[in-house]
Amino acid sequence: MNPITASTSSRTIQKPRSIVWKFYKIPIDPAEKLVTCPSCDLVLKFSGSTSGIFNHLKTRHKEEYKLLKDKLEEKELATDSTSADREFAKSFATALLPFRFAKNPEFRNFLRHKPTEYSIPGPAKIKKLIDSMANEHVSKMKADLEGIQNYTILTDGYSDLKRSYHFYSLHISFIDSTFERKLRFLTLKSIDKGDHLAISEVLNNALNEFGLRFNECSLLTSDAASPLVLLAEKQLIDRVHCGCHQLNLVITDFVKEKSVQKVQAKVQSFARYLSKNKATKEKLLSLSTKDNVKIPLPLPLSPTRWGALSILIDRYLAHYKSALDLSDLKEYLLRTNELDSVKEIGILLKPIHQGILRLERDESFVSEIIPTLIFVKKQVEKYQSAHAAKLLKCIDVRIDACLENRRLISCMLIDHRYAYVDGWNSLIDWKSVENDMNKFDLTPIPYTSVASDTEETDDTDLDSFLDCSMRPDGSVVNDLKSELIRYRAFLTTTRPTYKNPLVFWKGQCANFPKLSEIARILLASPASAACSERTFRFVPTVRNVIYNFHFSRCSDFIRQKKRNRATIGTINSVLIVNELSRSQRPVSDTEEEETDSELSETDQDTMEDDSDEDIDQ
Repeated sequence: MNPITASTSSRTIQKPRSIVWKFYKIPIDPAEKLVTCPSCDLVLKFSGSTSGIFNHLKTRHKEEYKLLKDKLEEKELATDSTSADREFAKSFATALLPFRFAKNPEFRNFLRHKPTEYSIPGPAKIKKLIDSMANEHVSKMKADLEGIQNYTILTDGYSDLKRSYHFYSLHISFIDSTFERKLRFLTLKSIDKGDHLAISEVLNNALNEFGLRFNECSLLTSDAASPLVLLAEKQLIDRVHCGCHQLNLVITDFVKEKSVQKVQAKVQSFARYLSKNKATKEKLLSLSTKDNVKIPLPLPLSPTRWGALSILIDRYLAHYKSALDLSDLKEYLLRTNELDSVKEIGILLKPIHQGILRLERDESFVSEIIPTLIFVKKQVEKYQSAHAAKLLKCIDVRIDACLENRRLISCMLIDHRYAYVDGWNSLIDWKSVENDMNKFDLTPIPYTSVASDTEETDDTDLDSFLDCSMRPDGSVVNDLKSELIRYRAFLTTTRPTYKNPLVFWKGQCANFPKLSEIARILLASPASAACSERTFRFVPTVRNVIYNFHFSRCSDFIRQKKRNRATIGTINSVLIVNELSRSQRPVSDTEEEETDSELSETDQDTMEDDSDEDIDQ
């Protein structure tokens, strides 16, 4: 090997050319001592140093100097920007970050708010900041929730395919003294096991962390995962099966029919092909755009997405006409009878999807679950087909299960929109439901209205004697039973038209003090655990370009906790800050993230909702 010499190892470092040579003409002869100014023809001395001619340019020709300086700065800025882009791209490659991180709202906010003189913090400080933000959330929420009782727990979880990692979110809802419902995110926790003991322990500790007691919880709203069912039973609290999950299970049961499975398979194969062929996808999008189709393309959806089949069929049918013009998609075109089956199933599933969209609102009420199922049933009954008959059986199974839940029926009684309505008499025995209301009556013992001494009847005065019937009877007891009688009479004669039952009870709390307090308990929960489900809905899987595996962001972080030097406490802090940050984003950012997530929901077999585990059918 040849030794490295000075001539081969050293590089000639050229000093950047002065700005003056963008203005003056460089002398051809290096020995030349004079330079002519191109603007004023003044001959200037030049002895190897540019100080003199630079001073002339700066003082005598200010406009020319400014133009030259601006052009130079623009060029340097362009060079710096290109260099920065390259380094930014390298960070994605070395950290194996998903490319969509470039659109991360929090990262972009950081760039906007970054001071000019900013030093990037190290890993230890980043960890400390995340822990601090999580602790601030706990402290603030603990103060806000002081004294809260009879609250509802809303929870959901997911795990990886191997069930090595489990995560559970915790929200609570309650109605304050002004009859406004508050829905609060508390925490996200990772747990080692997904059984009821581990989940119960984590939720118990989380509630204690926020100053709440588990035995003061009135209701658990969740899916029908067996660990959660057993948890509620052992904890002696009522449980309501998430309304959206029930509607989704109707679809799940319906898809077990072979004829429906065939339709699902054809639509899904079309979606899978489209997701794997970018050129075809772009062509289809272009054709559909020309046809004024604004519905998203039919791309694969997560199997745990509520109403996924209904969504996929709607998108498939919306773009089917455009697909006829693409040679790549000829294999996925259908016969007339097959296309008719897809259309029929899409029509039958549409009211179910409408119900999901209604019940997943945070403003929904538990009392709306049974009416929604009845609405879906009535819509399906309009069709006389084999598919409709099979779907009706699936709906009836869910309705029967709901009618056995006394908590749900009690919620309907306390909701003025449904209580004592004749249309429900064939399904609900209101008298038996009235007896159940005693369970929720936590107000003091029955009180008696007694006339004051100043209102006593004067039997010596004729006017007083004649007006005595206008005064309250001191022997009338105002207990729950009497309130229910007056409540029924009130609704029978003058049923209000408020869409929100809390508005009704806010106005009637003086007339029905016991029932209004019961309403604060029974109407505290939304109709679904959508707030907790959303915690995991936008956690898209990320394709690892080196190993071609799929990871969820949370699971990936857990797998690398040794490399990240992250304790369980730090992991939980990261999860909390992640959810808090996303909940504080503008709606536009959330919608954009949802769209990006849908485009990457292909082959999400590594992320699995815990609701699929031992479902109580």
